[in-house]
Amino acid sequence: MKNPIATIEMSSGNKIVIELFPENAPNTVNSFIWVAKKGYYDNQDIIRIVPGFVVQSSYRNFDNPELNYLIDGEFTSNGFEKGLNNVPGCVAMGGDGKKYASCCGFYITLEYHARLDGNYPVFGKVIEGWDEVRRIEKVATEPVDIGKPGVEVNKPIVPETMVKVTVETHGVEYPDPILIPNEN
Repeated sequence: MKNPIATIEMSSGNKIVIELFPENAPNTVNSFIWVAKKGYYDNQDIIRIVPGFVVQSSYRNFDNPELNYLIDGEFTSNGFEKGLNNVPGCVAMGGDGKKYASCCGFYITLEYHARLDGNYPVFGKVIEGWDEVRRIEKVATEPVDIGKPGVEVNKPIVPETMVKVTVETHGVEYPDPILIPNEN
């Protein structure tokens, strides 16, 4: 069976293509596909760029009440055996790094950082458009204080927008994600 393929059309006119890994992070993939099908990634800005670390879509679930849920963290420090390492080009879901993952706040790893391994669910990898990811890494940014000491957040001065996110599932129906209500 072919893995699903996600395509992110950026406001620059370029695309980032991601192979998803349902075998390694099934509920995380289900959540990503569900959010994409609902169109919730469309016209959302990249809100975090940390050169040499990550490019991240959201840490606030796009301020959408329907996305106010978490998913069980499919990573090794949470007892999930099929977790993958956060190597450059991998796509992982943000979260608390202990037990839960975000429903939609994915990031693309720019360089290897051991502290990410085993603490965030890796659910895909960039297979096309790495040059676009590296271009985004280098855009002018301004710091944003999100009220979490030690968490570096740099927002692009000129928005970098995900215009459209689609997923080719090759005819496979993926179930809705198993949700955990977010009490915060």
